[in-house]
Amino acid sequence: MEKILSYRPQIESYIDTFLAEHQGAIYEPVRYILELGGKRLRPALVLAAADSLGADLNRAVPLAAAIEVFHNFTLLHDDIMDEADSRRGRPAVHVRWNRDQAILSGDIMFAMSYDLVLRSDVQRLKEVHQLFTATAKEVCIGQQVDMEFEQRDEVQEEEYLEMIRLKTSVLIGAAAAIGALSTKADSGQVKAFYDFGQNIGVAFQIQDDILDAFGEQAAVGKRVGGDILQNKKTLLYLRALDSADPASAQRLRDLYSTTDQSTQKVEEVKGIMDSSGALDQVRQVQERYVEKAMRSLERVGLDDHWKAEFKSLADHQLQRIS
Repeated sequence: MEKILSYRPQIESYIDTFLAEHQGAIYEPVRYILELGGKRLRPALVLAAADSLGADLNRAVPLAAAIEVFHNFTLLHDDIMDEADSRRGRPAVHVRWNRDQAILSGDIMFAMSYDLVLRSDVQRLKEVHQLFTATAKEVCIGQQVDMEFEQRDEVQEEEYLEMIRLKTSVLIGAAAAIGALSTKADSGQVKAFYDFGQNIGVAFQIQDDILDAFGEQAAVGKRVGGDILQNKKTLLYLRALDSADPASAQRLRDLYSTTDQSTQKVEEVKGIMDSSGALDQVRQVQERYVEKAMRSLERVGLDDHWKAEFKSLADHQLQRIS
């Protein structure tokens, strides 16, 4: 993954220059959340897809920055809706400032992401714009569905996987496809990159769910067990409910019917998830999505060097701790 990681300084430099053009109170939280860092997976994927197909990266960098600014807009608003206190080990924007300021700054980040798209002079800009817009709508729909799940007693696994496809995976798929669209890639290659990113996105979100429950707070950068405390019907929860013995399954339902915010609740739920075999099952699902991603990538027709780069990115989703 060395090549993919090497794009980060170029991405950071472009975003820093872009932010320097925007002054005023409304932009302070924007600068704050973008300077918190993060993996920069999505913009790096834009540039990796473009580079692997021989693009001029200078044309693709504004698109990579647009993806990253949009992604951080979603994080900013997610933290408000989830009432999360921290992001990447620092106070969340609505905590550092206030809820109204966070909403407004998130709104302007949405606008800024479109500004960045239009700064690119790629020939297929209309296709990029159409995909970017469709993806933005899907991400918002995914967040809506996620909130609805919190109010429902029963959620099917297929529904959950579709929700994370919308909320998380489509943006990663779009990042890869937009990178391809900055080149002369044919429609089959663009679709193959989209499918690769989308499948990686599902594996990515499943790993996030695992880390939310079983990760180390210092590495994750936020309170462990947040999904459990919010009664989110993650794949871990659904598999535990299906695989646990009747008494444990009922206890899990009971715990998810309360607004208890205690560490005891988190630990008890984690115990059921682990003892039921749900954690192992979820990791197997994750591995299948990585395999699907690599099969999608085969359709692009890349050389062995680039296949290895993207394979390392896919494998990283199974191993990361933050």
